[in-house]
Amino acid sequence: MANLNKINYVDQDFSTAMAEVRNFLSTNYPDEYNDYLAANLGTAFIDIISYAEQNMFWYINRKITDLYFPTAVTPRAISKLARMLGYKSRGAVSAECSVSLNFPDAPFTFPVQINTGFQWQGPNNTVWEYRGAVTLILQPGQTSIAAVTLSQGETAVNNFISNGSANQFFELLAVPQGKFVERDSVVILVDGEEWIEQPLIPFSNENNYETNLLAFPPVLRFGDGVQGNIPPTGFGIQITYVISDGFRGRITSNSIGDPVVGLVAQFQNIEVTVAQALPSVGGDDPEDIRSITVNAPKFQRVQDRAITKDDYDYLSNSYDNVAKADAQIVRSISGDYATIFLLESICGTVNQTVTGAYAGLSPLIDQINEDVDGIVSSVGVYSQNLIVDITPTLNAISGYVDTIASDVTATIVQMRTDIETPYQNVVTALYDADATALLLIDELATVFDIKNVSIYSYLDAISGAVSGCPGAQPVVAANITYIKSKLSEMRASLIATASTSYSNIDVDTNTATTNLNTIISEIEALSGEVSSAIASEITSIAINLGVIVDTISGSSDDFYGLVSGYLVDLDTQVSGVNTLFYQSTSGLYQSVCGDINELYAHLDENISNSCQANLVQVKVLGKDANRKYVAPLQSTLDSLKAYLEERKDIVQTVSCVEGTVDVIEADVTIEVRVANTAVEDDVVQSIKDSLDKSDVAPLGILVERAFNKPLYVWEIDGAIRDNVPSDHIDYLNVKINGPAQYLDISGNLITPTGRVIQTGTIIVTALKRFT
Repeated sequence: MANLNKINYVDQDFSTAMAEVRNFLSTNYPDEYNDYLAANLGTAFIDIISYAEQNMFWYINRKITDLYFPTAVTPRAISKLARMLGYKSRGAVSAECSVSLNFPDAPFTFPVQINTGFQWQGPNNTVWEYRGAVTLILQPGQTSIAAVTLSQGETAVNNFISNGSANQFFELLAVPQGKFVERDSVVILVDGEEWIEQPLIPFSNENNYETNLLAFPPVLRFGDGVQGNIPPTGFGIQITYVISDGFRGRITSNSIGDPVVGLVAQFQNIEVTVAQALPSVGGDDPEDIRSITVNAPKFQRVQDRAITKDDYDYLSNSYDNVAKADAQIVRSISGDYATIFLLESICGTVNQTVTGAYAGLSPLIDQINEDVDGIVSSVGVYSQNLIVDITPTLNAISGYVDTIASDVTATIVQMRTDIETPYQNVVTALYDADATALLLIDELATVFDIKNVSIYSYLDAISGAVSGCPGAQPVVAANITYIKSKLSEMRASLIATASTSYSNIDVDTNTATTNLNTIISEIEALSGEVSSAIASEITSIAINLGVIVDTISGSSDDFYGLVSGYLVDLDTQVSGVNTLFYQSTSGLYQSVCGDINELYAHLDENISNSCQANLVQVKVLGKDANRKYVAPLQSTLDSLKAYLEERKDIVQTVSCVEGTVDVIEADVTIEVRVANTAVEDDVVQSIKDSLDKSDVAPLGILVERAFNKPLYVWEIDGAIRDNVPSDHIDYLNVKINGPAQYLDISGNLITPTGRVIQTGTIIVTALKRFT
């Protein structure tokens, strides 16, 4: 009794009651009764009266205590107080998960239906139902149905008969111990007509009922004819509800198994499997008395309407399968979570596309550089090889000419000059600019120019796509400028290097042949004036000049074939650049436009109308089987928005968005030296539980934290010492490691507005014990 919180209306115990009785007797009957010995009969009567008074005052105190929320301790009393305020204590909530239904034997030639109430078996004997309002249909040709929401629990139906009396109540005896009736799942049909549930039956002749889902078994009550109608005598009452496992119904990913009852269509068994990529979201037990004590007064203040931030916070946090919610009154773009998210998505998409394109382009640019280097190298090798091949022949010709010069007479000196002139023309032809080489250079430049135009068009398209995105423009512009400059440098370098090499090589075989014919004609004119030995020398010259022509012609063909191969390879690489840019950017426009259209729609809905300028944005978090914050299902966001829209002020616009981006995961390291009298593993586990315990209350301090609540080192230290006996720890050191950008100078994790902390990495190191 010492722990009961009592109000001081009457505070009479046995000793006080006995003292007051004695005081009354001594004041009013001083002469008649003045013997207070313990052995006397009169003292026994005083004790009896005092005992009865003590018990009476105790019950009075208990009754008075249960009349107020701060002091009430019994569920029955707190439930009644909540009903007086119009507050309906919250029942259990079923966990939900989004799945895909796959049909291994599909496609079929006929449609396959899955009706509301179809069930699958889950772990720990849980049952998962499809409770959608619309029948699922696998159309002919399909093999799966995506984005199906399954809810934990199973639907039950009880039937009763009304006896026509006032205040009839019915107990749902089908609910097993440890399971609950899901809140808002009760549907009552009286003679086929649906009656409406009210937190408290109003004083009106309406078809209403009220429930007490916290009782065991759960109870439903009808009116008395004044406060709600009475179901007429003999009318059938059908009660449909969902039996849920509450918090224990949560599951991890890939946990749902086979159907409870096989699926049949067109008189054949249909195999259906569940693909459950993510764990369940939501799931809670009925509200306990501590929660009712806090929430019922809030409900009375809110009056089931939403105007202030506190109103939205209360209503949102009380909604089904909402783990935590935080409402913000948006006054600018910087505070509009949805706008910022879409803008970041646009910038991220553009940056990722450009970065990916550049990463893919780099190998192609390297290959183009390699091909250009190959061409330049080939030019040099060709020039060198040609000189090496021709030099011995030229030397031989020179020797022949020297021999002729020493033997010929003065009469042919002038003719020899005539011969040398066309000979020099042959030599000069070897080093003049070659038209064929120049044609190759022009062709290469043309290929680059054509491809550059195509590449530049894609670069300009990307630049235009991000022109409205300041965050992405600098990154995109820098990458585009680099690519253009690289291509220009490659083209200029190729042409300059090739031109320099080719300028020393003239492979004009027609000129060489013409000059050779001239030499032969001159030789024939001298044939009568020279000796046979000179004729032989001149013939050798003619033969060697023919060798030169053949060598030049063959080397030119080989060189042209080699360079042509490089040109083909270059064309392939440049085409690859073309293709890569097209593939990398083809989806960019659609993606960016999709985000921009969403942004336009969001701004148009929430800001454009002057009567809807007060945007209230509610960030919503769900929780998984370990109570960690996750994104809520889209169905939860949609239904919460509709719920708040019904209660909002007329000049407000409501937006509900998932808030996982605002979750900060705290990284904590703890050093502990466990006392020799304690079990080290047990102490370490208790330390971890104090931070991250998620199965039963009390939860760890990093579990289900509220928005805008900082995390202090002393808070962690205190939680550990509350959970571990003081004589089990010789030394304890707590450090919050991050995220570093949110740490203050004392090492505390200070959350920015609109952020929430949860468990990140927890490392507990046990130091060596004292010996």
